[in-house]
Amino acid sequence: MTYQYLIFDLDDTLFDFKGGEDAGLKTALQDFGLSDAELDQFLVTYDQVNQGLWRAFEDGEISRHDIFKRRFPDTLEEMKMDAADGKMLEERYYAQLVKNFRLLPHAKELLDALQGQHTLIAGTNGQTDMQKSRLAGTGLDQYFDQVYISDEIGVGKPDPAFFEHIFAQNPDMTRENTVMIGDGVNSDMQGAQKAGLDRIWFNDKQAKLPDNISVTQEVNHLLDIEKYV
Repeated sequence: MTYQYLIFDLDDTLFDFKGGEDAGLKTALQDFGLSDAELDQFLVTYDQVNQGLWRAFEDGEISRHDIFKRRFPDTLEEMKMDAADGKMLEERYYAQLVKNFRLLPHAKELLDALQGQHTLIAGTNGQTDMQKSRLAGTGLDQYFDQVYISDEIGVGKPDPAFFEHIFAQNPDMTRENTVMIGDGVNSDMQGAQKAGLDRIWFNDKQAKLPDNISVTQEVNHLLDIEKYV
C-alpha cells in the first residue's frame, strides 16, 4: 500500500456534476421560452461565466458569495436577457443541484475496492448542505471516514490552508502517506502541489496541464486509480 490517506475531490471526480448541471439548468429555464439553439447557447455561456468566476475565487480575487450572486445575472446579460431574473434562476438551479444524485461510471466500484484498505477522505469545495445531500443521496457517504467541505471549514482549494485543516485533524497524516485525487487542475492539483502532497489527476477529458502545475500520476479512467494508491 503506497498511501494510507486518500483525499478525494467529489464534483466531476466521483459525482457526475456536469451532467446534473446541464439537467438542472434546463429545468430552471423551462418556462423562459428558449429555442433549442438558444438553450444550448445559454448552457455554453453559463459554463464560461461560471468557470471564470470559480477561477477568480480560486485565485483569491472574489468570494464564494460573489460567484452565486453574479453567475446568472452575468450570463443573462451576455445572452441579452433580463439580468434581474438572475436571483430567481439561482434559487431554481440550486433546488435542482441538491437533488443531483448522478455518479460517474465506476465511482462506487472504485470506492468498494479501496474501502478498508485506506482512510478515505472527501475534500471538496462547495456548499455544505448541497454536498452532504448529494453524498447521502448517492450513497457515497458510507465510504468516507471523513468529509471536509470548504463552506464548512471556511477555506477552499487550492488554498494550502484547506489541506492544513485536514492534517490538523489527523495526527498520523504525513506528506508521504497522503495523496490528493481529483479532476480539478487549479483546485485539486495546484492546491495539493502548494501543500506539498502527491496528486493523482483524473483526466477523463484529455485536458492539458499548464506548465506551472505537475502531477504524480495521471489517469483517464477511475478504476486505474487503484493501481497507484
